[in-house]
Amino acid sequence: MSTRSVKMLIASCLVPRDSVTLDRDRKTQYTIVKLLKNDSQNLATHYDFQFVLQALKDYKTYIQSGIFTGLIVSVYAIALFTPTIINEFGFYSDIHKMRGPYVIAGAFVSVVHCPIHPN
Repeated sequence: MSTRSVKMLIASCLVPRDSVTLDRDRKTQYTIVKLLKNDSQNLATHYDFQFVLQALKDYKTYIQSGIFTGLIVSVYAIALFTPTIINEFGFYSDIHKMRGPYVIAGAFVSVVHCPIHPN
C-alpha cells in the first residue's frame, strides 16, 4: 500500500458518518464568508458617535484631506488655466472652444473617476 492510500484510509476513519460533503457553490460561499470574517480585523459592526470623534481627533484624517484637496486644486487649476497656457504659447486659433463648460466638466469627471477607479 502506498502512503496516499494509508492517508485516505485514516482520513476516512476520522470523518464522522453523519458529515455532509459540500458542493462547489457551498464551498465557495463558505470560503468567502470565512475570508470576510478574517478580514474584519475586529472592526465594529455598529455605529457610535465615539467613532466620529476618534476620526476627527486623528491626524491622519487631516493629512488625507490635505492630499486630496491638493490633488483636486491642481486638476482644476490645469483645467481652468489651459486656455491661458495655450494662449501664452502663441496658439490663437480655436481658443474660444476651450473656454466653457467642457473643460470644467472634463476635470470634474476625471476628479470623480480617478479615486473610484485608481487602476
